[in-house]
Amino acid sequence: MSKSSSIPEALIEIEAHKISEKRRSEGRERTSEDDWREAKDYLEKHRWKVFWWKVRHSHSRDFALEIIKFNSIPEKLIKDKAHKIWEERRSEGRERTSEDDWREAKDYLEKHRWKVFWWEVRHPHSRDFALEIIKSLGISLTALGLLFALWEGLEDRRLTQERLITERFSKAVEQLGKNKDIKGETPDITVRVGGIYALERIAKDSPKDHWTIMEVLTAYVRENSPLSTESEQTAENEREQEQKHKQEQKQEQEQKQEQEQEQEQEQKETAKLAKVSTDVQAVLTVIGRRKDPEPNIYEYVYETIAQAVLTVIRRREDPESNIYETIDLSSTNLSEAHLRYANLQSAELYRANLQSANLGDANLQSADLLDANLQSADLLGAKLQSADLLGAKLQNADLGGANLQSANLLDANLQSANLVVANLQNADLNFANLQSAELYSANLQSAELDRANLQSARLDRANLQSAYLRSAKLQSANLGDAKLQNADLGDANLQSARLDHAKLQSANLGGAKLQNADLGDANLQSAYLGGAKLQNANLGDANLQSAILVGAENLTSQQIKSACNWEKAIYKGEWDRQTRRTKAIEPDNTEFIEKLKQDKSSNPKVFPDCRRWSQ
Repeated sequence: MSKSSSIPEALIEIEAHKISEKRRSEGRERTSEDDWREAKDYLEKHRWKVFWWKVRHSHSRDFALEIIKFNSIPEKLIKDKAHKIWEERRSEGRERTSEDDWREAKDYLEKHRWKVFWWEVRHPHSRDFALEIIKSLGISLTALGLLFALWEGLEDRRLTQERLITERFSKAVEQLGKNKDIKGETPDITVRVGGIYALERIAKDSPKDHWTIMEVLTAYVRENSPLSTESEQTAENEREQEQKHKQEQKQEQEQKQEQEQEQEQEQKETAKLAKVSTDVQAVLTVIGRRKDPEPNIYEYVYETIAQAVLTVIRRREDPESNIYETIDLSSTNLSEAHLRYANLQSAELYRANLQSANLGDANLQSADLLDANLQSADLLGAKLQSADLLGAKLQNADLGGANLQSANLLDANLQSANLVVANLQNADLNFANLQSAELYSANLQSAELDRANLQSARLDRANLQSAYLRSAKLQSANLGDAKLQNADLGDANLQSARLDHAKLQSANLGGAKLQNADLGDANLQSAYLGGAKLQNANLGDANLQSAILVGAENLTSQQIKSACNWEKAIYKGEWDRQTRRTKAIEPDNTEFIEKLKQDKSSNPKVFPDCRRWSQ
């Protein structure tokens, strides 16, 4: 009998012990030899038990090699391998006998039994091998039968679960839609809240129904907490007025007055909107703490081929589409809603009213917040990377430590907003209103701030390297110790701005308005100040090495001498007053500098301390 057909003695002994115990309980008299024989006959008839026992007790190397190991290795296979070894030996010039080749071939095949098995499969010449395969297949088929029975049980269980989930879903939706009972009275709010949390439980229990439930819940919010038509019309009118105002290019004073009026009007309109109701807040809580359904093996096992084909076709038709669903809460009233830590990634929130909402540490990556109202909202530490905040209202919003990298804030209103330590790298802030905003230590590297309003904004220690601030309004802004290397501040309005200790190496300040600006101790090495207006600007202890001051207006000799390395700056060149650009630069300023040195009347009262720039 082959090894695969033998029954382990340990298994026979276990089965014989069971038979003996049963015999004693029944009062039958038999010998242990009879029990042993009965156990062996039983296991011969139930080969799958032998196989299963071996699987669970596969502790020996013999069982691991049972299917591929046989009593002997066919001589023809040894002969073929020995011939290959002989050819290798002859090509290498080694001297050995044929007996050595035979012995080496046999040892090699003993170590690589799988090659023997594969050769037997391709050359089934013996009856013993054929019977071996048949017996192995018999055991495998028995195991497959068991697996099929297990599959049937799981299928029945799945169908039962689906039926129960359908019943639970129908009941929960019925609870959610109960605005009036049979008597026409409004039911207790707990009925609807109970339906909301019942749907949340179903979404967790049945991942494939997750997005269906999310769509039901978001539809409930849109229906039960919409923005009023009057409010929408007011917002549209305000937007049209702003566009008309930009086209007409009115004076700054008139623009400021209109902004104040608009802000008052917005506050009046939003005050009319009530905060979210209890049931809507419950929906928002469920949506906020949701987790995207993870694929599981159970789902894959029972997915039909037809569904898989449809999925492939759908992705082929639109390869750039996002296969994940999105939460749609557009044009809803969510004022004062509690959405802290909420997962709203890629959510549709355009024109939503989120005034005074708590969105601290919320995930709003790639969310659509076009024209959304986020006034006084708590967005502390929120994730807003690549979010679309075009035209959003963020006055007095708390965005401290928020991540707004690559976010679209074009024409957004961030007046008096808190953006301390916020990440605005590569953000689009063109035409944004950042008046009186707190941007202390904010990261604005490579951000676009074309024509942005930064009047009285606090930007000290902010990182504005390579930022685009052309024509930006920075009157009275605090840019002390800010990093502005390579920043473009051409034609920017920096009147009375604080730029003390600012790092402005290679920055473009051409045509900038710097009247009364404080540039004390600023590093202006290689900065371009052509045509800049420097009336009463403080340049005390500033580093002017290689700075270009061709065409600078209202720059006195006393201002120049109060700076460090002023002798190494460039003052002479051809300046075009029409284009307000430097046409040519004269690197030799010896005559001009010598003249300044001889003019003792222009010496400053206190000579500059330039030790820091000489290090």
